Amino acid sequence: PPAPTLSAPPGLGPQEARRLAEFRQRAAEVLDALLPASIGTVVPAGDDPGSYRARRDGVVHTVRLSVRPDQGSAAPACRDIPQKGLTCESVTLDDGTPAQAYRQLTAGRGTEVSLQHRSGGSTVALSVSPAPSGAGGTPVTAGDLVRVAQDPRFRELIAYADADPVAWSGAAS
Repeated sequence: PPAPTLSAPPGLGPQEARRLAEFRQRAAEVLDALLPASIGTVVPAGDDPGSYRARRDGVVHTVRLSVRPDQGSAAPACRDIPQKGLTCESVTLDDGTPAQAYRQLTAGRGTEVSLQHRSGGSTVALSVSPAPSGAGGTPVTAGDLVRVAQDPRFRELIAYADADPVAWSGAAS
């Protein structure tokens, strides 16, 4: 497969672009180690700092990770929206942090699963989407993402991004 594109987002100097590329590679390694092996190898994808892909046997799932400065507003209420195929479950991470696990049906492809919570001064969102072809079905469960969020390696990654964010579209670094 072709190597992922890691060009710098507009407005980043060379040092900040290098730091972002290093963070993305580190994030991909952590996600690859913690997400179920069944989704494949996780690598950075494209220019969007939060975009990753997981590939196994020709099936590619989209993985998104964002760590954005918290705007200080209350988290939206966790509620189901049946007409959109969206369900929400309130969960508590092992350190007592409240989180919201979402499941959203995608047109004939399976279910996108995401987890959102706050960490430090940031809102963290992690999601895994089914392959565009529908192959591979629903790649992860909410429990899989909770396990990722509770792992010390992921928490260390998020603490770094929270403490030293990239000053571009609120993206994590």
